[in-house]
Amino acid sequence: MGCSVLHQDGNVGLGSNQENASFPSGLCAERVALFESSKTLDTNRVLEIAVYATSTKYEVPKMLVPCAGCLQVISDLRNRQSHPIKIWMWDGDRTVFVAEDVSQFLPFHFELKSVKS
Repeated sequence: MGCSVLHQDGNVGLGSNQENASFPSGLCAERVALFESSKTLDTNRVLEIAVYATSTKYEVPKMLVPCAGCLQVISDLRNRQSHPIKIWMWDGDRTVFVAEDVSQFLPFHFELKSVKS
C-alpha cells in the first residue's frame, strides 16, 4: 500500500504501510504520508491524497477506501486547514475512484472540541 499527498505548493509527500510484528504498532500508508505532511499545514495545505494497493497474495478491495482511522486523520487535517481534501483511490485495476472530500465517507466525524472530558 502506498500513498501520496499533494500540497498547495506542488510538493508531493509519500508514505507506505509500516508493518510490525506487534500488531497494531504499524501504520497505514495514509497516516505516514499525512503525519509527515501536517508539519507544514499552517502555510502549505494538503489538497489531494492518492492511495494505491496491489498484491499477488491477497485480494485488494475493488474500491480501495482508507480505513476508519485514516479517514478520521484526513478529516482532522481537513478541519484544521478549513479546506477539503480530494481522495483518489486505485486498486491497480482500470477504475480509479475519486471522492471530492472525506465527508463522503465520514459524514459524522468527531472533532476534538466536541469530545467532553
